[in-house]
Amino acid sequence: MCIACIRCTPGRAEDAGDQRQRQRDQSKFDNLYGCRESLADGIKRATDIMVAGKVCVVAGYGDVGKGCADAMRGLGAESS
Repeated sequence: MCIACIRCTPGRAEDAGDQRQRQRDQSKFDNLYGCRESLADGIKRATDIMVAGKVCVVAGYGDVGKGCADAMRGLGAESS
């Protein structure tokens, strides 16, 4: 038997709310960690300078800004 809010798949039933929560969690993960490698790679390719020891200002907020600031700190820069 299926209920309106339950999606049946072979071997398991899943609440539609759980699926939406999982998508939000995946998006949050991508925002926080997805920008790290692409940001570092883009800056290194575009400027061809060492980032370590430099001061980086991240103009943003939320998960993307936090991820960018962490990426710059990981390269050895001071970030705010």
